[in-house]
Amino acid sequence: MNRIFIFILALSVIAASCNKDASIVDGNVDQGDLNLLQTDSFILTSTTVEDEAVNGKNLVEILLGQTNDSKLGESRASLYSQLAITKNAYDLGANPVLDSVVLILDQTKSYGNLNSSFDLKVYELTSEISSTLTYINNTVLNVNATPLASVSNFKFSEGESIIRIPMSTTFGNRLIDVFGTSVMESTGNFQAFFNGIYVTATALNGDGLVSLSLNSEISGIELFYNSDTQVDSSYVFSIGTSEASISQYVSDNSTSEALMAASSDSKVDAFVSSMSSFKTLIEFPDLSHLESIIINKAELSVYQADYGTAESIAFPEPDQMILFQNLEDTSISYLNSYSASNYGPLSSKEVVDIDGSNTNVYTFQITQYVQNLINNSARSESIYLLDVSSNEGNRIKLGGGSHPTLPIKLNIVYTVKK
Repeated sequence: MNRIFIFILALSVIAASCNKDASIVDGNVDQGDLNLLQTDSFILTSTTVEDEAVNGKNLVEILLGQTNDSKLGESRASLYSQLAITKNAYDLGANPVLDSVVLILDQTKSYGNLNSSFDLKVYELTSEISSTLTYINNTVLNVNATPLASVSNFKFSEGESIIRIPMSTTFGNRLIDVFGTSVMESTGNFQAFFNGIYVTATALNGDGLVSLSLNSEISGIELFYNSDTQVDSSYVFSIGTSEASISQYVSDNSTSEALMAASSDSKVDAFVSSMSSFKTLIEFPDLSHLESIIINKAELSVYQADYGTAESIAFPEPDQMILFQNLEDTSISYLNSYSASNYGPLSSKEVVDIDGSNTNVYTFQITQYVQNLINNSARSESIYLLDVSSNEGNRIKLGGGSHPTLPIKLNIVYTVKK
C-alpha cells in the first residue's frame, strides 16, 4: 500500500506554527483547561477504484434507463420483479373479453436531460426469483426471447410521473384464461405459473434514468376487460412489499474519465458514483508519531472538482457520502462509532468559495478513527469514500489528494499531553 510519510514535517508544524482555535472543541471537554491547537498540514493520497456489485434485491427505489457520459461511461439500469394477485379466486364474469393489459410503474424522480427516445421492452422470466437467495445488482436471469411489450421512441418525463407500458394482447388473453383456475387461488400458485417480468430500456444515445417505487400501490400490471356479467372493468396484479425484485446494472466504462484515472493511479482527480461504478480510496499517513497529543476533533474534507458543469447539472452530485474502512481480507467495515443502523449523517455538504469560485465541500467527523490511527488500533489505514446509496443516478468528480487547488484535507484540533 502506497503511503506518504510526512510526519516529521507535520510535527514541526504542530510544534512551531499551529494556531490556537478555541471555537472548535469537543462539547464534553472543559475549555478552560485546554490549550487547543489546530493543523491541516497532512498530505493524504487518493485513488479511484472500480466498485464491486452489491445487493440488488428488494430495494426501496429501483432505476430504469441508460446513461452515457464521458465522466463515468455507459450504464444501463433494468429490473426484474415478481407479481402477486390482489383478489383470490376472482370471477371476471361470463364470456370475458380482453380490452388491454398495461404495465404501470410509479416514477418518483429522474436523472439526466431525458431528451433521448428509449426502446422499452418487457420480457417474461423463465427462471424463478428465489425468496431465500441474495442477488447482487449485476445478476442476469433467463427470460423468454419474445417480449411481452415493446415500445419504441418512448420518452420519460422529469420528476414524479406514472409510466404506462402497453403489453401484448397474447399475454393479456393468457391472463384472462387462468381466471377460474387454481392459478388464481393464491399468489404462490400464480408465481408458479408466471415467474415475473424483466423490464429494460435502451437508447442509441441514452442520457437519462428514472427511479421507480415498485412497492407503491400504483406499480403493477392492470388487466382491462369486459364481460356479460362483469362487476369491475379491470384487475390488478401488484408488485407489493412481499414480492421479490432485483435491480440490474450493466456498465461499459472502458473510455470513461473515471476508468482512465483508476488505470493511471491518478492522485489528482477522484470519482464517486452510484450504481456500483466507482469509489475513491483515501490513504492516511502513519500518524503514530503524534502519540504525544490528544485529538479533540478531526475533520476530513473533500471538494467537488466539476461543480457547475453541464454533466454535473444533468447528473448531480450525491446529497451525502459515506466512509468505510478498507479491509483487504473481506470487504468494507464501518468506521468506529458508526453502524449499519446509526451511521448518519456521515457527511455535511455545503457550498464554499475557493479562490473566487464556488464548489461543494463534504465534511466528515472522524475523530475516533484518527485517534485510533495514532494509537495503532485502527483496523485499516485507508478508507473508501462512496455515495451513501448504490441505487441512485448521482455521480461526482472530486479533487484528489494531490489536486492543485482542491486537495482532500484532514484538519485536526488537538491538545498536547502534559
